[in-house]
Amino acid sequence: MSKSIFLFFCGDFPEGNSKNARIKAIALALKNAKYRPRMASVFPSRYSADRHDYSRESYWEGIPFLFLTGNSNYYRNKILRFFQILSGQFMGLIYITLNLKRMSHAYFYCPRFIDTLPLLLYLKIWGKKIIVDQTELFSSLATPRIHRLEEKLIAKYSDVLLVISNKLKEHFETSYNPKSLYRFPVMVDFKRFDRSREPEKFMLGYLGSFDKKDGVREILYALSELIEQYPKMRLKLIGFNQYKEQYINLITELGLNDHVIMTGKVSYESIPMELLECETLIINRTSDPFSTYGYPIKLAEYFASERTVLISDIPGYAEDLEDGNQVYKYTPDSVSALVECVTRRYRNSGESDAVAKRGREYAEHYFDAETNGLLLKNIISDLR
Repeated sequence: MSKSIFLFFCGDFPEGNSKNARIKAIALALKNAKYRPRMASVFPSRYSADRHDYSRESYWEGIPFLFLTGNSNYYRNKILRFFQILSGQFMGLIYITLNLKRMSHAYFYCPRFIDTLPLLLYLKIWGKKIIVDQTELFSSLATPRIHRLEEKLIAKYSDVLLVISNKLKEHFETSYNPKSLYRFPVMVDFKRFDRSREPEKFMLGYLGSFDKKDGVREILYALSELIEQYPKMRLKLIGFNQYKEQYINLITELGLNDHVIMTGKVSYESIPMELLECETLIINRTSDPFSTYGYPIKLAEYFASERTVLISDIPGYAEDLEDGNQVYKYTPDSVSALVECVTRRYRNSGESDAVAKRGREYAEHYFDAETNGLLLKNIISDLR
């Protein structure tokens, strides 16, 4: 009889931000490994602010998922939001209690006190095997004390701790010495990407969030300079943008209305098509400490698209890649450096195509979902 593994996270599903791609890849890997995954979101995020879907339980790729709050709506009112969070955690405790007998393992994505960490601690009381997937270092943000406590509890009570980057691995090894620690890389399903699709000439692309660490404003400033040299150049901003009005104002102020496309929310299925329409893809993370510990999940999707990738050369994940080999690098927090990097990319299209090809080969070696799925299966199988 196959074992049931319950995946707990907060946020939206089946559509949502970048973590959805990772959670989906892990859920499919577990399913292919003959486990029976079930997914539960403690509460939705701002991404769902305009949704009106009250479906409690649904399926994705034959895998059941549910919202512990009973619906997928994000409540804008702060008081309602507070009670939504509490209700999600309370219903999570009930859900766990009702499913204890069939739950062999539990997976938690970036648990915090405000979302899934209470559920993790409750499951540990019952002696269940805990797998934690840590993709960010929240103690590098404000209020580090509370986040350091979270990290301490994660390291102490997880039977397996998966981290997405070498820098995160070093942090947990040095600070907490967890019992079982693995670097578990980003994952991508290459079958989703049809490379026969031709890109639009001079189309730059960005996929992801629009927080300060993502440096999207600087990409716009760079574009305003680049169009003097490349009048046909455009930029596609792909994904949910909670600061949409601010960006619309900036785009207008810079005179870029005819040069910027904002797609808004895009479905998981349409992400490959959006990326493949671009000729050049950019990750412009700032040198903020929070940026340096993570590993952009979109990088695997960029590489799978076999498009030329430009990245800011920050400590952490960028150190895994070689300038002019798999990517083009430039100095972070510098608009002029980004402008020069884009110009460099277009000076020699043959060289840029070779860089894109080597990026794809790198991802096939390190980020393949099937290969890493087998690694995950082996890690879990070794749990005693």
